[in-house]
Amino acid sequence: MLLFYSLSLMLLFCISAAMTGENNAAMNDAEILAELGVKACVPRPTIEPPPPVTVERPDPGQHPCPEGVVPQPIERRVPKGRPGHEASFAQKSSGLGAVAFAPAAVAKYYYSGAYQFVISPGTSAFITQHLPWLLPSDYHSLAEMAVQSADTRQIVEVGWTVDREVNGDDNPHLFVYHWVDGAGTCYNGCGWVQASPTRFPGMRLAYDGTAFQYMIQYREGNWWIGYLGEWIGYFPGSLWNGIYTQSGLIQWFGELAAAAGTTLPLSSIGNYYPGTSGNPNTAQMSQISFFDSAGGLQPATVLFRNTDNALYSAGAGSSLDGFSYGGHGGAP
Repeated sequence: MLLFYSLSLMLLFCISAAMTGENNAAMNDAEILAELGVKACVPRPTIEPPPPVTVERPDPGQHPCPEGVVPQPIERRVPKGRPGHEASFAQKSSGLGAVAFAPAAVAKYYYSGAYQFVISPGTSAFITQHLPWLLPSDYHSLAEMAVQSADTRQIVEVGWTVDREVNGDDNPHLFVYHWVDGAGTCYNGCGWVQASPTRFPGMRLAYDGTAFQYMIQYREGNWWIGYLGEWIGYFPGSLWNGIYTQSGLIQWFGELAAAAGTTLPLSSIGNYYPGTSGNPNTAQMSQISFFDSAGGLQPATVLFRNTDNALYSAGAGSSLDGFSYGGHGGAP
């Protein structure tokens, strides 16, 4: 009998140890995913993406999840400036019925970029990736493109951002964002559906000045986001009750969200050099185009827009289908 109890206790100990090991492994896996900005591994959506856009892919991408599932990014609820405006709008927690709240502090926004009034299902552009200097008291420095409705109240965005509160570090990360009826939602979530197993909002990006392709396209009821020639996921059209299906305005720009009350910004947009400096290393947005109704790409005809040319500027780039942008504000 004593032998029976001893064997039973040993068996229970082994089972307990095995379960503890599995729990620790799961915890470790969750911690690793969280460090990458991934909330969970989820099934890939069955909705097919738009036709592929062929470009050279410089790397195979990360594989944070097992085969057959995709990484769902962590939502980041941080106030964001509205593209093309110098005030921060209220942010909603999630979904159309959520209660809006006012951000704790309104940043002061500076822009350097271009725009075009055009009716289109989306846009494509190659954007160089950099590591701008961001003052500890400032909020973010980013580069993006935004597809907006004619009244500018419905918006879909994609780009890269240096934002310590959103990303937890000083590195550039891929981000997506959207607005519904003039109200912001959240970074990398609030309805976002992930499709790519390797590239996802929140992922850390290289910043050696190489230009990578970013895309936005409305197709078959959803707003798809592309990066490096791959459609990585989408915002369902149902987030806008199906009424937002095309642009009236598209913008491509760099943006600084400086601390509230800033009189002379000292952080950088792009990679320090002003867009009108003529420096060949200035940050660039090139091969700018918009999608036509057949899904083809047509060249854009952009107009420059800068908050203050003396601080940050956009100007003719190294190619006819793009522009240079950036600056260092009042910094020497």
